[in-house]
Amino acid sequence: TGLPQPSKWEKDNWYQLTHFIAFSPEGELWCATELPGTFFKWPAATSPDPQYPHNEAVRTGEGASSCICLAFTTDRTIASIEHFEFLPDLGKIVSLEPQALATQKTFTNSSGQPHKYSFSVSKEITTTSTFSHDQSYTVSTKSEITFSAGIPSILETEWKISINRSTTRTWNFTETNTITTSFSATTDVTLAPNTSLCMQAFVTKGVMEIPYRARVRSYFGYEFTIEGVYKGATVFNLTVKQTDCKSLASTSASRAGLL
Repeated sequence: TGLPQPSKWEKDNWYQLTHFIAFSPEGELWCATELPGTFFKWPAATSPDPQYPHNEAVRTGEGASSCICLAFTTDRTIASIEHFEFLPDLGKIVSLEPQALATQKTFTNSSGQPHKYSFSVSKEITTTSTFSHDQSYTVSTKSEITFSAGIPSILETEWKISINRSTTRTWNFTETNTITTSFSATTDVTLAPNTSLCMQAFVTKGVMEIPYRARVRSYFGYEFTIEGVYKGATVFNLTVKQTDCKSLASTSASRAGLL
């Protein structure tokens, strides 16, 4: 950065370089002179060359003598998410299960004429999701980290994971997220005389695990990339199922012992 490079005397005088001496998290050796407090660093040692040759020393700055305490810290505390990307092609559908929207409803036409009935259902279902991440990175318990991204879903026609990027939402990286989906349907049926029909509405609940990659910023302003897994559920595919019941006449005959 334009600093003058160390002289041979500065590089070889270890006694003068022990005002501060420590290894950085990257394995580099850092030293500083007592006066005027000049910092030097050496590349990390390698297997072929386990030494720290002085001729590779690089002057990095001044000011060590004005510091009461010097130390390295690993800056792995996430302060914000700059960019987030779901990786749906690497995701998997953990389970697919039908979920009833309401209890079964039975329609009975005990008259001698066909009769029209209407079956209606309206309900909201709330699903939850969380984000896990590499445990070598931390998030302050007092911080709320949010970001915008698409919404994971399952394509009904292909039964594969997809990300709806046309509709984004604000996700919470540190807390449990909730999504509420509304369903409603109305179906008209005509029953023949002396028949019954059972009707019930179902949706499909799919549980997904989707890897993600995110570029984050630390509290000290550094940027790095993390990876993790989104675990969440989605509900879709509203269907109304009909089940024919025995006709009233057949039931009555059975009870009378005629069938």
